[in-house]
Amino acid sequence: MEAVNPTAKKSEWSVIFAGDWAPSADHVTIIEQNPESVYGNLLPILRDADISVVNLECVLGTGNERIVKDGPHLSAPAHMVKALEAVPFDVMCLANNHTMDYGKSGLESTMAALAHNNLNFIGAGLTWDDACKPYITRIGDVRIAVVNVAEGEEGKAAHNTAGVAPFDLSTVEQRITNLKRENDLVFVVAHAGRECIPFPPPYVQTVYRRYVEVGADAVIGHHPHVTQGVEIYQGKPIAYSLGNFLFPIEEGELFWCSIGCLVSLHFSGTQFLEYRVNPYEITPHGLCLLDDEQRASHLKHLQQFSAFLSSENESKALWQAFANSWVERDFSDEMITISSQMLSISTLIRGLQFKLAANPTLANRIVRRLLGLVGRWIDTNPPEPNLATQRHGAAILRNRFDTAAHRELYLTALEQMMSGKPGDTPQAAANTLRSWKETRSL
Repeated sequence: MEAVNPTAKKSEWSVIFAGDWAPSADHVTIIEQNPESVYGNLLPILRDADISVVNLECVLGTGNERIVKDGPHLSAPAHMVKALEAVPFDVMCLANNHTMDYGKSGLESTMAALAHNNLNFIGAGLTWDDACKPYITRIGDVRIAVVNVAEGEEGKAAHNTAGVAPFDLSTVEQRITNLKRENDLVFVVAHAGRECIPFPPPYVQTVYRRYVEVGADAVIGHHPHVTQGVEIYQGKPIAYSLGNFLFPIEEGELFWCSIGCLVSLHFSGTQFLEYRVNPYEITPHGLCLLDDEQRASHLKHLQQFSAFLSSENESKALWQAFANSWVERDFSDEMITISSQMLSISTLIRGLQFKLAANPTLANRIVRRLLGLVGRWIDTNPPEPNLATQRHGAAILRNRFDTAAHRELYLTALEQMMSGKPGDTPQAAANTLRSWKETRSL
């Protein structure tokens, strides 16, 4: 889709990017009373940009096809579109892992709500070609293309099915190359990476840098729900994660999930001048810019993790430290969750008996015998299979194989376990990650 920007001959101009938009119940109440007020003192900054882009990470309205997936289903009443219109955002990005939460009908509901209010959207469609269409606009004589892609998880489009534009490197490379022939600037907005860590996995940094190498003039990321670093690579800005924008923050959730950043890029014609970061807090009452002290503290945090991006060894060490902490804290629970949902009780009992047999102590022999009695009773009184639970377990496991954010973590963790040194990572990286996790206030 193409738009004509009214700033006809403006030599200096800017584009602003916002992260994940999915209003909480409190935000819905605010929007119903006064849509503009939910953005608080961010609104003038959003309106000051010549182009504004946001990631719409929920279905507007709901369809009747709630899909089987790993993770929550996000939706908002269709009339919440008036909060997007209130800014107004120039383009809504739909390439994310929630656009297809309610199947094709949910996507159709979302597109209809946006179209009814004359709001542009990219990154998803009823066919592959529709999902891959860019947003094209002009600022004076500068022709600009915005591309939106996502790892997508269960919502990826195929050639004849609805879904979101894929993160696939070769496909996106070709799209960037083609668009650069007819446009002066190409911006890539990508929804990918590992959630709730303050730095990108190595594969994300590799892919985003590759986008720049083939012609992208900026790469903007979201999905991790926390802010990540920014780097200038070959003279082009890459912001790895903007964090949440307007988003539900649950009690007890990681503190950093309540802090996000607007990132604006400033140009003179086609020449990139600078980027600016505006951090804010998400509250039940809406959005609010951080005060001077909080802002300085958060920008220091961003600079710390941005500095790691320039060193491949330090980036890798951080990723290894995270993989180690994940194995210690979450790996066993995840294995138990998946197996308990997918396998029958009898199969789980036989697996446990096999494990106990590897260490035939007296206690283990007694436990094995008791498990055998339980197993035989279950075999004669088998419970009805819970198909919904099995399907959910299958969705989790499929996602671990199919989505790079999960697959890369598994591979890193398993490789370190195979080496016999699962905790052997630089202490500085482990300390940095631990310090970040323990922070609860600015």
